[in-house]
Amino acid sequence: MTEADILPLMIEYMNVFLGGVSVFFAIVSTYIAGLYYFIRRASWPIRLISFTVLTLVLGMMFLFLAGASFGHDGLRDTLRLISETRTLSPAGAALLENSSGRIDIDEYLQSILAVGLGAFYLALGVLTFTRDRRDRDERSGLAMSEEIAPA
Repeated sequence: MTEADILPLMIEYMNVFLGGVSVFFAIVSTYIAGLYYFIRRASWPIRLISFTVLTLVLGMMFLFLAGASFGHDGLRDTLRLISETRTLSPAGAALLENSSGRIDIDEYLQSILAVGLGAFYLALGVLTFTRDRRDRDERSGLAMSEEIAPA
């Protein structure tokens, strides 16, 4: 494999990663909207099913991005081997520095996405399985304006 073969593939990895980030935000945004309008009023089995579907979708996305990351690591290592035998082009040197320099930007971005996925997953789990006061009041027939003031 030559440097000319590797560069387009590494750039395509960046496109895949950005596509994964946009899909992540679309999934989370859709789930939040569904949570606000439908899921928070649903019964426990429906909540469990919706959270299970969310878990499966986010899990598949995470595994897909992890697989793409392994492929990226292989391309980076191959580019590093090529750099040991001959001088890389400026574009090849920049991509190698981006993914294995003093600050590994690609690894940093992957870590941020993993932490963000975990934090959103926990937050959505809490929001899915806890009911707020408005839901209890709506179910009991009390409107917020009809509450009894404390004595």
